[in-house]
Amino acid sequence: MATDVPSLPGAPEVAGLVTEDAVLLKWEPPATSGGSGIVGYRILVRQGGDGEFATHIANTQDPEPRARIQGLLPMTWYEFRCAAINAAIVGPSGPASEPILTHATEHLIGGGHGTVSGLNVKGLHGGTH
Repeated sequence: MATDVPSLPGAPEVAGLVTEDAVLLKWEPPATSGGSGIVGYRILVRQGGDGEFATHIANTQDPEPRARIQGLLPMTWYEFRCAAINAAIVGPSGPASEPILTHATEHLIGGGHGTVSGLNVKGLHGGTH
């Protein structure tokens, strides 16, 4: 059975979960699998909008068009692309996601409760509040 290159998958988008170090992505599968089923996806990442995309996950080993991307930095912009993998070959990378900002770490936002304690704020008139 001859196997061809799978077509482009869609641009990744947030699938509901963004944390300080991870994001859950989903995308449209390729229109054609290249003659054999899709066995996984390669996930590429670019940090901060500059430079080339680099492989973050070589193969998700899951034919479903979704992945949890871990190992990210807090408060950092990322863009993602993916490429479909069939039984023989990795296809071309699809379009990039919109930029996605990871969340701040809990210690940056007051233990995750949205408050900051132990902070003295000096007012315009020199008094501490």
